[in-house]
Amino acid sequence: MPSRFDVRFRTVLIAVTLFLTTVSMTATPTRAATLDRGDGCATQDWFKNDSLLELAFDLADANGSGKMLAVLWELPHCDSCARLHEVNFQHEGTKAYIKKNFDVVVMNMRGGLEVTDFDGRRMPERILALKYRIGFTPTVVFFNASGIEVFRLAGYFDPFHYLGAFVFARTGGYADPETGGSFPLWTGKRKTLIEQAFASKP
Repeated sequence: MPSRFDVRFRTVLIAVTLFLTTVSMTATPTRAATLDRGDGCATQDWFKNDSLLELAFDLADANGSGKMLAVLWELPHCDSCARLHEVNFQHEGTKAYIKKNFDVVVMNMRGGLEVTDFDGRRMPERILALKYRIGFTPTVVFFNASGIEVFRLAGYFDPFHYLGAFVFARTGGYADPETGGSFPLWTGKRKTLIEQAFASKP
């Protein structure tokens, strides 16, 4: 028969466990689901994962939804790419803004999946990467409504400045006459736009 101490100890242990579970459930924000694309490259559950890798169709879908098309180039097991998914895409404001304004398609810089470019020519991802002069990962390339590249950001940046690239593309910063289309200059002069996007709500 358990002693009074044993009963009291178990009661306290159960109470503490329930408390910690409740705190964990309420204090931990819901994380976006990072998925393996099947080749070691990561994607998010809110990216355009149903893409048939026909860029003209993806562009038409994005345009039809009032969005821009962004292609995110990665490499399998790329540390900077992993950080992008583990840190940047977990930020609620970043996720909300990108999800609302962009269709994001992930491609493998060394991949072999067949892609149809805007001009109708089919080629493996690795050849398309050469065509678009993708030098390293992660690199995100933004296309306007006509399928013309308007901006790209190569490398890993902190969440605020990484989101800034999406705001820059979405608001036409590349054609801003005051900053000459310079992303660094635009970021300094249009910081408020990035702050507003960073505070976006789902």
